[in-house]
Amino acid sequence: MKIFILEDNLERIKWFKDKFIDHTLFISSNVDEAIKLYDSNKPFDTIFLDHDLDDLVFVNSNKKNTGYQFAKFLSTQKNTNNTKISIY
Repeated sequence: MKIFILEDNLERIKWFKDKFIDHTLFISSNVDEAIKLYDSNKPFDTIFLDHDLDDLVFVNSNKKNTGYQFAKFLSTQKNTNNTKISIY
């Protein structure tokens, strides 16, 4: 399974790597990098998005570097209907 992860916390990244050891992971820590990584490797089976990036907590969704902004980007992409997307 191809799994895309937008996450900036190293402990969580390790958790994903340990949890999905037999899967192919694509991990990015910021939205600009994530868009490039997504475009060059799509489609994905599952996408996990950390809402609060840059080591911040309770970030306004309108800020540029949030999981919400990447979710907005995903909404413009074709062929994501069967992709499971989780924002946490």
